[in-house]
Amino acid sequence: MKKLLCMVLSTVLAISSAAALNMSAYADSTNTQQVSYNYWYNSSTGYTDENVHTRQMEKLDRGLIAIKTDGGVYLSWRLFDSEDNIFGSADKNVSFNVYRDGKKISEVATKTNYVDSTVGTNYSVAPVINGVEGEKCNPVTAYNNSYFDIPLLKPDDETIYDPSNNKLATYSFFPADCSTGDVDGDGEYEIIVKWTSHERDVGTPAYSGTVHLAAYKLDGTKLWKNDIELGKNVYSSAHTLQFLVYDFDGDGKSEVICQTSLGSKDGQGKYVSNAAQTDEEIKAITDKENSTADYRSSSGVITKGEEFLTVFNGETGAAMDTISLPTTRGSENGVDYGDDFGNRSNRFVSDIAYLDGEKPYAIYLRGYYFGRNGKQRTSIAGISWDGTALSPTYRFDTQKGQEGYYDGAYQYVGNGNHNCTVADVDNDGKDEFITGALCMEVNDDNEFRPKWCTYLQHGDALHIGNYDPTHTGFEFFTVHEDSGTNSLSGNDITLDFGMSVIDAETGNIMFHEGASDDTGRGVMANVGAGGYYQIWSAKNSARQSNGGTDFTTATSLTGRNTPSMNFRIFWDGDLYDNLLNGANITDWNGRNMSNIFSAGNYDCVSINGTKANPSLQADLFGDWREEVVYPTSDGTALRVFSTTDTTDYKIKTLMQDPVYRSGVAAEQTAYNQLRMSVSIWVKKCLTQEHLQA
Repeated sequence: MKKLLCMVLSTVLAISSAAALNMSAYADSTNTQQVSYNYWYNSSTGYTDENVHTRQMEKLDRGLIAIKTDGGVYLSWRLFDSEDNIFGSADKNVSFNVYRDGKKISEVATKTNYVDSTVGTNYSVAPVINGVEGEKCNPVTAYNNSYFDIPLLKPDDETIYDPSNNKLATYSFFPADCSTGDVDGDGEYEIIVKWTSHERDVGTPAYSGTVHLAAYKLDGTKLWKNDIELGKNVYSSAHTLQFLVYDFDGDGKSEVICQTSLGSKDGQGKYVSNAAQTDEEIKAITDKENSTADYRSSSGVITKGEEFLTVFNGETGAAMDTISLPTTRGSENGVDYGDDFGNRSNRFVSDIAYLDGEKPYAIYLRGYYFGRNGKQRTSIAGISWDGTALSPTYRFDTQKGQEGYYDGAYQYVGNGNHNCTVADVDNDGKDEFITGALCMEVNDDNEFRPKWCTYLQHGDALHIGNYDPTHTGFEFFTVHEDSGTNSLSGNDITLDFGMSVIDAETGNIMFHEGASDDTGRGVMANVGAGGYYQIWSAKNSARQSNGGTDFTTATSLTGRNTPSMNFRIFWDGDLYDNLLNGANITDWNGRNMSNIFSAGNYDCVSINGTKANPSLQADLFGDWREEVVYPTSDGTALRVFSTTDTTDYKIKTLMQDPVYRSGVAAEQTAYNQLRMSVSIWVKKCLTQEHLQA
């Protein structure tokens, strides 16, 4: 019954045809995929077609994967946004013919996974619409395990010298956070690996190592001639180096955008300053200047010197344009951000947002703390790439005299998190950018301005979701690090740590519970333990949402059953969130939290110390369940894990849900504590089940 309800309800997503909706002008429609979305559920009217919006995204292949199991061969494949979740006679309804070694063995109508009890050599699937079979996907062979390896070419050890050329230490590189995008336009995701040797927190001044970026296909093919080497003038810190992988110009191939400086080299071994298209001063920088520039202080931090933003060809690694970083350091040593030793001024977050509803922008925020020197600043830029030039179209700044400043902007300082998220929170077709207590939008006057601010200041974790069917739109969850009073808005806002649920459209606080101390971890998820969803934190007991502002104690998630506080993930076959922490995935089985998977059993390790996350979590292939990517313990490979649990739910690929996709792009930013919570299509299924309960 649950499966039927899910299928019937989720057809609503595709009620408007592509022909009836405006195609994005910026994109090449032959190499991209138009997807539709509607996050606007009303408990009286449900989902309606006037609230459907579209955007251009990457064009994916079927993503078929085959894995040998004790029961035979497990097959799993994608359902696209353009295909309905049910089987019937409408044009978009689809079933699938399954082929083993070129021979049809089954037609699957109500799900996108299948177990073949006979082991074949290769498998393919083909969609069937109105009895007509479409194109078969490329055949795949079965993996022997529920994982496969991407062998990595590890950079050579590097020796760090101070500016006086005194040898400090030698370090080995290890794979850190990764990202993903289809960089060569073949419909399959590639992995962009960030390599670090001696990564530092900018709050503890010292010399860091350098950062490399490298691109790999899933079969282990290394794409670029050389690694992108950012050099000694880009500080190696999760807070500083933010790299975004996305198809920014709509040509069907993802680019890479990140901070660079003098000395940074692209994937072809050339200095990135050579690629400047419009900035003649950057273009004029000589190779000698690139090779000799050293902006590090005697304590190893970087508080001066040139700062760039570069876009790289994702397929070749070649730099295509370099501009001055729009979120400027400003005054000497970055003191306007709140200190003079490069801590607050070197803290960034980044994400992808369709700010104008038309094309994706790289969002870079700099400065989210209150200062210790009586000063503080927040600077945000939205940068587009049209295939020729980077353009910092949208600017916001709390510092008078900076581009994007306006009277009244200063009140918004200090309201960012170590992470960020993006969603169309008012369902107007344009994304908003949220970081902690501050939500930014492009308003009707085409100005990049705050949509709302709670003034609850900084936090370490956030989540966004669309769980509650009695509440129209998104729920936004965040935890808080500050106490005291914030009076910059003209009102005295009490800060008492803890956790909050916020109406993502209006900024109204739906639930808040204070705590005794800095609340460094927290999660919003629906593990199936009561209510529409549950929230909990490192300093607060679990609460369950009973609809709107009604929250009560989640009695099941207490004591020995207190859940982990890191990632949520779709792994098993039901519609509820599993939890991912370190190398372990747990499930609420109705009585307790039980472990259902451990990458540690396969010689893998989590990264980022106490943050304990995989290198990447994303719906990379197969059906709507997610994959996890961990480095092996010696750092010589990435091990990609996929579930072999069957499911009766036929749900579209999560990567064509815009909120989920931007969340994947932002995983690499600062504190990698996953911020996308629930797919719109999964939410539809859960909504109907709650209403029928």
